[in-house]
Parts: sequence; structure tokens; C-alpha cells
Amino acid sequence: MAIDIANEMIKQLKTNKIMIEHKIGEVFKCDGKNVRVEQAIGNIYSCGKCAFKPNECPSLQYDDKLDDCIAELRDDGEDVIFVEVK
Repeated sequence: MAIDIANEMIKQLKTNKIMIEHKIGEVFKCDGKNVRVEQAIGNIYSCGKCAFKPNECPSLQYDDKLDDCIAELRDDGEDVIFVEVK
């Protein structure tokens, strides 16, 4: 039952998604930062290396300024991390 509820929530989040998903390897600008999308290896949640700390995290805040990093919410099905590049 809990899995069904979680799957329904993921389905609704995907349906309401208005962001264009940034592809792995892509560099883009967000909130004045140059950010590269990298595939998360190992630990699914690589938040410690993320350019957006928990108080700025779009996945935690359901913010639409940035696409999701969680595989279940991404079209490519990959966990990613947003890394700031200079």
C-alpha cells in the first residue's frame, strides 16, 4: 500500500513538471552559478557535493527553478548531482 502511494506521488510530480531536464554533462547557469550535471555514482544521495545546499535544494523544496536530481523524477532515470564549475 505504501509503495502504491509513493508511486502515485512520483507520477503526479512527473505530470506537473514544467522544467526542461538538463542532461548529464550539460553546463548551465542557475542563480548566478555555473552548474554541471553529473551522474551520481554509489550513494544515491550525493548531497554533500551538490552546488545547492539543503536550504536551496529544489528536490527538497519542490522548487521549479531547477530540474530534479532523483532518478524516479527524471526522464532519463538517473540520479544526478549538480556541481558548481568555475
